[in-house]
Amino acid sequence: YWMQTWSEGTAFKAMLVFSDFMRHKWAYEFAIQDLMALFSVFAADSSGVRELSFHWNEKKQDYVARYAR
Repeated sequence: YWMQTWSEGTAFKAMLVFSDFMRHKWAYEFAIQDLMALFSVFAADSSGVRELSFHWNEKKQDYVARYAR
């Protein structure tokens, strides 16, 4: 991933994120206030994964999460 931030004066306003896989097609923009709200969801105790199951996917030649609780 590649990330670029920008500010207006001294205020941190937004972040652009480019994935390595789709770097020539897509950029994702996150307003800092939205990013902070997203981080607070992940910081909550209820967001923790307590059970996880994977299965082998022949097409992808990799393990894929079946479920996460």
